[in-house]
Amino acid sequence: RVDVFIGFQYWRNKFGNVETANFKGTEEKSFLAGVALHVF
Repeated sequence: RVDVFIGFQYWRNKFGNVETANFKGTEEKSFLAGVALHVF
């Protein structure tokens, strides 16, 4: 069986931090795509 997938992942305050002027980088955006082959 073959599975093909695409997706988008979005995290805000990924580590539980609140965005302030002193700390940035709490946001992550990722596109993903793949193919999985399942052999029985």
